[in-house]
Amino acid sequence: MVLASLGFSVTVLAVALAPSVWFAGLGLVAVGASSVLFLSTGNSTLQLASDAAMRGRVMALWSVAFLGSTTIGGPAVGWVAQHAGARWALAVGSAAALVAAIIGAFALDWLPVRRRPDRSTGTGQPTARSRRRAG
Repeated sequence: MVLASLGFSVTVLAVALAPSVWFAGLGLVAVGASSVLFLSTGNSTLQLASDAAMRGRVMALWSVAFLGSTTIGGPAVGWVAQHAGARWALAVGSAAALVAAIIGAFALDWLPVRRRPDRSTGTGQPTARSRRRAG
């Protein structure tokens, strides 16, 4: 998800700096692809990492957090667009995604390694992230 957020940030910044509307249009295709990558990775990760009994609640919180942030960010970026222009509004959105990617990268290093129970033996098996850290 960190890489998807970083990719989103870079593609939005590229659209903000595009010299013409045609280049911006091509850049928006990459913005859409990175957005879909982020959303599908986030949804899949949350569903696979949560217990079956809690999965609906976890996804409800994900939806509230994701959709709820629009009510704060939308008017703020709209104000920037009104007073500074669309390029600056895109640059602010790019900066927000970059900050999210940086926070996510630091969080990966600080979070404890989570072990998933092995359904066949009941012992903990390391997750992909903990295997990557160990090796």
